[in-house]
Amino acid sequence: MAQEKTLLVVTSEPILRDIFKDQLDRLLNFKSILIAEDILKSYEIIMKSKVDFLILDSHALDEHMFENLNKYKSLLSGVPIIGIVSKDLDRIKFLQKNRGFDDVLTKPFYLEDLVYSIRALFEKKRLEDDNSFTLGELCFYPDLKYFLNKSNNKQINLTEKETNILNLLIKFKGKTVLKEDLLKVVWGYNTIIDTHTLETHIYRLRKKITKISSSLEVIRTMEGGYQIDI
Repeated sequence: MAQEKTLLVVTSEPILRDIFKDQLDRLLNFKSILIAEDILKSYEIIMKSKVDFLILDSHALDEHMFENLNKYKSLLSGVPIIGIVSKDLDRIKFLQKNRGFDDVLTKPFYLEDLVYSIRALFEKKRLEDDNSFTLGELCFYPDLKYFLNKSNNKQINLTEKETNILNLLIKFKGKTVLKEDLLKVVWGYNTIIDTHTLETHIYRLRKKITKISSSLEVIRTMEGGYQIDI
């Protein structure tokens, strides 16, 4: 694992703090392991430090875990999150209900399982980053179907069609892709769709992008089609 990574752990249990501070540091060689005993302290750390991985202990968050998960995801877009939950919770149902977590471990857990989960999530993140495209301050993740503004951590989700439109425009970056070609590739060669359908999708896509970057024109209208040249 790269040594420039920072792990933030939110837990109020001393034994877990010791495990994360000593054992994980030895096994995974993080650049820094930061501990927050409650939610407010964790937010203070996030505002001051670059966090690359987050572990949330249900004992520290209690009933506030679900309410604050979306805020953590907003503040740390793209950062893997592991939940540590008490044994009376069904792990599978918990994951199904709380999709903001990338993985969940049930107490008591083996340290080896936690190490494996962290390594697996970092590898998954690396592969996603390798298959991403940077457009100015924005980063497009086609596999995950979302845009991320790296300067403010704002994120928008994309539909299948919007993702396919962007994929084709990026493939021919700097060149105009004709509307007819976009319709054929995105909607299918045997599908009869008029250009108004494409124009509506482009309009909605532009509106989404302006929500996270009002100053950047990603998709340009050209004669007969559209172009990306950032």
